[in-house]
Amino acid sequence: MKLLLTSAGLSNELISSSLLKLAEKSFSGLRVAFIANAADNYADKWFVENF
Repeated sequence: MKLLLTSAGLSNELISSSLLKLAEKSFSGLRVAFIANAADNYADKWFVENF
């Protein structure tokens, strides 16, 4: 498994081409996960504190 972590998603050509180079596949052959709350936008952190 290979991971490409970005804070800006695939927002520019350099990041997109880096993902394709890393995966050695076309975009249609990839599985992508998007984590919407990775930027720590929540003031109430009960789910982290109780983990």
